[in-house]
Amino acid sequence: MINPIGESPQFSLREGRYVPAREVEKALRNKKRFIILDTRPGSAWQRIHISGAVPMPYYRDKSRIAEDLPNDDTWIIAYCACPHAASDSVINHLRSLGYKNTGVIDEGILKWIDMGLPVVAGKDKINRIIE
Repeated sequence: MINPIGESPQFSLREGRYVPAREVEKALRNKKRFIILDTRPGSAWQRIHISGAVPMPYYRDKSRIAEDLPNDDTWIIAYCACPHAASDSVINHLRSLGYKNTGVIDEGILKWIDMGLPVVAGKDKINRIIE
């Protein structure tokens, strides 16, 4: 969980699901309490990811997706590169389990990077945090 003692963010969802990247970045900057799931393969997460994101590949065994995720008022935001296919799959499953505060970063990580938003690059890249 990012900023476990922070306040919950307020996200505006397009179509009841998609969160603008800038709102997620603002929540990170303002130290809000939420979870970010990177639904791409683990190797993609290792190369580059949003700071604080937890790898949760879309192909993970469905019975394990909700492991260690709180089912309370904590926001769970997912992203992929597609920008929706893999993250939608994970969020759909969480919603089927009764998770309410869930969403998908509308633009995906590739657009997130193009927008100049902060990422963590892995050791096989330039080993940096871009902020």
